[in-house]
Amino acid sequence: MKSLVLPAALGLAALSAMPAAATSQLEALAQNKLDRYNVDVDASTLDTQALAEIKFVDTNPREHSRAEIRALLYQAAR
Repeated sequence: MKSLVLPAALGLAALSAMPAAATSQLEALAQNKLDRYNVDVDASTLDTQALAEIKFVDTNPREHSRAEIRALLYQAAR
């Protein structure tokens, strides 16, 4: 578990220092994921850290039910 936490933390730190163009791409990616799972959140209102967390939410249907994925996305958006 520790081996997964450190790379994710480093990834979040790197994403929070992204330039504006990359942030808009991250915002678009997050909005697509939110829309796909019917999560009623506007990605443009979220900070970079929340966008990055949404990006890293595991959406593998073999690992999580659709309801679990929605809950994870809502949690990341808060």
